[in-house]
Amino acid sequence: MLRPFVCLSGLVVAVAGTAGAASAQTAQATSGDIAVGYAYLHDAQFELPAGWLFSAAGSLTPTIGIVGEIGGNYHGLDGARVSEHSFVGGVRFQAPNASMVTPFAQLLAGTSLFGATDSGRSDSFLVYTVQPGGGMDIQVARNLRARLQADYRYNRRGGAGPAQFRLSTGVVYGFGGTATRHQHHER
Repeated sequence: MLRPFVCLSGLVVAVAGTAGAASAQTAQATSGDIAVGYAYLHDAQFELPAGWLFSAAGSLTPTIGIVGEIGGNYHGLDGARVSEHSFVGGVRFQAPNASMVTPFAQLLAGTSLFGATDSGRSDSFLVYTVQPGGGMDIQVARNLRARLQADYRYNRRGGAGPAQFRLSTGVVYGFGGTATRHQHHER
């Protein structure tokens, strides 16, 4: 259970180091972005294959930003329905937009709401959530990027709770960019 956390922590350190080294090559720094996408959530007990996420981020520096994210995942089977909604925020370490691919790592924390409905009965409860993760944004157009992301979600309530792995993909709209400092030559 500790292995995914250690791997993602290593990713954070690697991206932060890459971001610092690449800051001299910054092509365009955006002051923020919004993203929307599909999310698949895996839990040791069940899968939540239908999901969505929405995030908004703002840059504090070319390599450090703040991010807030909400999302939902669902699964229904034989009249029963399981859902999870997350509300997290935190810090993102990002490589400056020096190329077509911008890697990032982030550490978010907040809460998740679990819910279940079966035969007219329902139950729900909140858990504390810590969510390290990372991914990459791939430039499609000037302010539009495609995002691939993976997260490890560590949930706790009363000393116990499920650990989860989430894969997501989506689109990102960047806004408020500064002037280009380093031009890429195209032929």
